[in-house]
Amino acid sequence: MATKITDDAIVEYLEERQIYVKLQQAMEALAIHKPDNPCGFLKNYFDPAKTSCKATHRVIILGPPCSGKSTICTLLSKKLGGRLICAERNNQTLGSTEVIESVRTQLQQCSNDSWVLDDFPSSELEAFSLRISPDCLPTVVIDLQLPLDTVLSRSTSEAERDQLKKRYDVYKINRPAYFKVFEYCIRVIDCTDLNMQDIEARVMAIITGAGTVKNSSNEVLPRGPAILDEKAEKIAYTMSRAPNTRPTIESVN
Repeated sequence: MATKITDDAIVEYLEERQIYVKLQQAMEALAIHKPDNPCGFLKNYFDPAKTSCKATHRVIILGPPCSGKSTICTLLSKKLGGRLICAERNNQTLGSTEVIESVRTQLQQCSNDSWVLDDFPSSELEAFSLRISPDCLPTVVIDLQLPLDTVLSRSTSEAERDQLKKRYDVYKINRPAYFKVFEYCIRVIDCTDLNMQDIEARVMAIITGAGTVKNSSNEVLPRGPAILDEKAEKIAYTMSRAPNTRPTIESVN
């Protein structure tokens, strides 16, 4: 007698191995690339050595000062094979038109490629500026949470602590705007007591289950509800309203 898909052991296996997520990503890749040989394409897609048909990822890393944003961005750009884009501020104020235009131009230059955005946005205006063009929309935004005491403990002088406190306050003021702008794809990681390897593992777990980009129209294809404060939201923070089949971040070793 054939095994039914509803058998508990089969369902548990499929969920544990994230088979549904992987198959959905593969079908999205087929829809994006429309290959003449779909079976050959899928063979290459599931071959770890092949990279020609992998998903396009657009990643923004947010967080307070000293949370490891730039380090994670550098690691991600290498691991994802994406372009690392840094906001060159040169002491310009947050929300500067020159900074916004510079970042948007760089994002539009790699509209069909993966990218990782560092040190942007840092204000409400900068966050909203990314909604003007579909080329600038991220597939996932990751907010690295760190308490103020931990941030200040990483300073070496009183003057540095004062500067970190000001930057931290600016981040906290703008944080609600980030959640409003990126509500469809934002995720949160509590970085307290985590080393860089732990943070990287959780970031990659999120990206693995994050949305991809439909290259033909630059449409963001998000998936599943957001994980906020280590808990999956009851309401899906995505257009797809898909059920959350991803493991919780804290379950990733």
